[in-house]
Parts: sequence; structure tokens; C-alpha cells
Amino acid sequence: MTWEQAGASDDARQLMIWGFPQGEDLWRVSWFGPIAFPNRYTKRSEPSVLVHLTKVIDPQALVDPTRPITPASTSARSVKRWLSIGQAVLLRIGDLWQGQKWHSRPAQQGEKFPDLEISKETTVIIKAGSSLESGGYLIPMGEHPWHMENTHSYCLRVALGGGRFLVLPAMELIRFYFGSSSVLLSKLFSPPLQKEHLFSNFRRTLLGRHMFLDIADGIPKQSAADIARMAGDNKAWFAAMNIGRSCLEASTRGADAYPVGLFPFEGKTDLTVSGQWLSQDWVAGQTFLVFRILSCSHEFPFNKLTVRCGSKPKRASRSVRPAMGEAKAAPFAGAVRPQKPRLVNEDGSPQLSRGSYQFESDRAFPDLLRKPVVRQVRLQAAGGVAVHGSPAVSELATGNETSSKRVRTVTLAEKVGGKTKAPPEFLQPILDAFLQLEGVEAHLLTDSEDDGWTIPMTTLIDEDGVIESRLMIEAPGAMRPRRLAAFLLGSQSDRLTTVFIESEPLFPLAYPAELCDAEEAHATLVCAAKDFLRRLDLPQQGFSIAMGSGPSSSSAEAMRKWASDYFQQGTDPDHDDSGVARDTIHGESGPN
Repeated sequence: MTWEQAGASDDARQLMIWGFPQGEDLWRVSWFGPIAFPNRYTKRSEPSVLVHLTKVIDPQALVDPTRPITPASTSARSVKRWLSIGQAVLLRIGDLWQGQKWHSRPAQQGEKFPDLEISKETTVIIKAGSSLESGGYLIPMGEHPWHMENTHSYCLRVALGGGRFLVLPAMELIRFYFGSSSVLLSKLFSPPLQKEHLFSNFRRTLLGRHMFLDIADGIPKQSAADIARMAGDNKAWFAAMNIGRSCLEASTRGADAYPVGLFPFEGKTDLTVSGQWLSQDWVAGQTFLVFRILSCSHEFPFNKLTVRCGSKPKRASRSVRPAMGEAKAAPFAGAVRPQKPRLVNEDGSPQLSRGSYQFESDRAFPDLLRKPVVRQVRLQAAGGVAVHGSPAVSELATGNETSSKRVRTVTLAEKVGGKTKAPPEFLQPILDAFLQLEGVEAHLLTDSEDDGWTIPMTTLIDEDGVIESRLMIEAPGAMRPRRLAAFLLGSQSDRLTTVFIESEPLFPLAYPAELCDAEEAHATLVCAAKDFLRRLDLPQQGFSIAMGSGPSSSSAEAMRKWASDYFQQGTDPDHDDSGVARDTIHGESGPN
């Protein structure tokens, strides 16, 4: 048996949206209508959005669906479908759908707007049907008829200079800056939004370079950076809070509840988008209407982010000793996967375990490429045995579990960091050992974009500013930092942070955990880097294991016994043979 991160996901490309038209026709996502609860009997845990679809009638477009779509390529009238707001993470204006599944993305005009100034002076909230001073319309109907049934929907207009404008539909702004997961989107559309709905234990170091926070239960790790932006930037928090509030205020007035979308920052950015150039007063190329935002270069309010995702390991009752990996939230645990999964506009059942699907990310934030994001996520034994005779659950829903119907709740989250990689070789005996522990829950503290398991070891600098060479390791053609993995283990008696640094032999390090938050995890890693150097100086002291692999290898068995001995000490005061310090470790230096 192998390991995977809790919430390991299936591919969202296999999902069908049950509310979309069936058959062989191509349907274009044309615009987003109002937000509402169209049927509270079947869907009450989150609102829905009215999606407008137009049928593609151009024969050439049917042959080559990547060719640009013009007003003449589609039918004059649209069909309307209510979809749960969580499903909106899968939708892009201009995309084509066929048989209830995503089909293709026609060619669109692409533009990059460098040094775009975002401020109160350059941005204005407008309605899609706004007119110009000359009497014409900002979005001419003849060039773009697809918004005409939602002229009261909101857009954000950005001045480009020289009388030109950039126009961004509110739903696209919301999707790009907050659409990392269906859970996050659902929370933003459910006012009143409170910070504790998204995060807790927020703290920054004195210079603000390193941010720590705990993400609320149920929100996937993919939303960490979006939430950190909200926690660290008041403009981002206002933009997020204003989504649901604008809908609530409109509904209170008896008007259609169109959301207001804002940039989550003020300042300059390089914005890359695709869409369509429109004319003003018969002058071509004056207004660019955005269908998709592709990239935004504005900086996030941190240089390094450490987050804890989900609930911390609990000290379980002594009468309960679950096998490792038997977590309630394990996706499709013991269930048959449906061959034709379909998203319905209903609520899921609390009697069915929550599932998870990942969609390809098309949100690019260049600033994050140079900033490490370290996450704590729960691990579970990979796979699961299907219960024979139990039928697959084909109907899936976003939102919360409030229904008695046989509908499974799922989380939709963007795929980040490319394909999930296997654990590094030096970690394999550790994971094999943990798999044999009973009554222990494991959380990986070093999930990263690099390989999903490890992070570069904290680089220590001596008093003369010299980098400690022993924290580096020789690689083909160059030296590189050693890799580090850390795990938080929880049992009925204690919680323990274990740290493993790439070396031969391995020198496992362990520290009792108390707070189990992101800041404590980082402080522990700083301590571990210094303790690792001491172990290199005195390798004969303490516990070490030779490299090996396989669940029956001597290294894995030694590792299993080392961890087991620690937890046994919690119930046997006379047992003290593990070599693990039981006093809480306080680092020699605080978080960097």
C-alpha cells in the first residue's frame, strides 16, 4: 500500500454538468446572469448563478471549433440554466460545451496591458449596458450581443488612456482572483462573510516577510494563496466581502442580485487577458472586453507563506484506535467510482463521504513563482476497497451536506504544481514505517509546489554571513540545498512533529507538538536545521537508520519502532527508551 494526501482528487474533465443541454450541438457560455436560490427544497446550502448559453449554428465552427465565434455564428436567443455557484469554477466566457461536457475553446484576441494602474481614479463599477457620453454603448450590441439579457450585470471599467477602456465582467474578476476552489467561491457568495469562515491564527513576522495562518476546515490547500491575500491586504478582504454583500443588498431591494467584482489590490500590474476588441462611435479598437483573465503580476502580501490546512490531529479517546488512513474525509473511501459523474444543482447527503475533483488551472500569478508556499496537509493510505454490491453514486454536488437524496458532495479545486510526484527515495522507508503504525494520524507539514512532499532545507548563515555548507548536498553539476520533510503525528496520547533531512544515514528528529499551528511548525523546522548540524558533528549520539526501501526493510521497521516507542511513553511512565525528547522544544531562533 502507498500513501497519498487526504483529498487526493479525480480529474474534473470527466465531469458532466447535468443542467446543460444534451445532444451533439455546441453551446457557447455567453454571459452570467443573477445570483439566487431558485429552488430551496433541493439546493439551500449555496446560491446558484444563471448561466446563459447560445447555440453555435455556423457549420464551419462545427467543423473547426477553435475558430473565432462571431455574433453570426450563434443563435439570436440564449438558453438559461441555473448552476450551483461552486460549479462556476469550471466555466469561462466563450468556452464551448457539448453533451454536458467541456468541448473546446475558440480562438480569442489576446492582449497584455503592462503597468496597468489599478486605483479609485482609474476604475469605475459600471453595468454591462452602460452608454457613452456620445450616446452609443460601451459594449455595442452589434459586435457583442451576448450580454443583452443581462444589461444590469456589473463590470469593472479600467481607463487605458486616450479614451480607451478595459472592461472586465464581475464574474470573471471573481473567478480569477478567488476561484481556486468551489468551497472558497461558495463561502464568498454566502454573506455575511467573516474572517473566521476562511482563516485563523493569522500572523506576520516583524518585517512582514513571512506570513502564517490556519485555513478553515473544509477549504482545500489550493486556496491557500487566495486566502493569504485576503488576510494580508485590506483591499483584497473588501473585494471578497463585497461579493456576497452586493448580492444581498440587491436582493433586499427586490432587484436581480448581480455581484460586484473588484481587483483585490491597488497599484500597478501587468495584466494578460483574452477577449474581444470593440469599437466606440465606429472607431475600432477602443474598448477591450475581457472573456478570460490569464495572468496578473501584482505582488502578494508575503514573501513566504506557511499554512495549516484542515483540522489539527486530535488526541483520540483511548477506546478508539482507528487504522491509519481510515479518515472520514477520504474521497470515495470504500465506494465505487461512477463511470459518468455528473454535477447536479442539489445538495449532497451527509451519509456519503465527500469527494474531490481537480480542474486544470489557467490562473497565472508570476509573483508566486518566486515565493515558497509551505502547507500542512493530512495523509491517508492510498486507494480503498470498493464495497461489493454498493452502486456507484453518479450525482455529485458542490456546497454542504443537507440533503437526504443519494447525492455525493464534492470539492472542485484547481490543479497546481503539475503532476503529483512519487515521494523522494529517502522518504520511502519513513512512509512505509508510518503505514504500519496503528492509532496514529499523520499530517505532512512540507507540502510544496516542488515535489508535493519536501521543501529546501532552511539555510543557516553564520556570524560572518557564510552559508553553512553542510546544509547543501552535491548534485550533478552544482550544489543544492538538502530537502526536508516533516510530519505531525497524532495518537491517543500525544502529538509529535518528526523531521527528516536528506542524508545518509538518516538522522530522524522529533519534537513534541502543542499548538499544532503553522507558526509552531515553522519554528520546529528552524530548530531541526540546527539540530541536524549537531548530529553531523556527533553522529554516534541519538538514533539513526541506514537507507532502505520496502515495508519489510530493516530501515522501515526501525523507523516504526522509533515512532511507536514515543507514543507508548505517553501511557507507560516507566518506558523511556525512544531517544525522543519529551519536553516541548523551543527554537533557538523564532520564525524568519
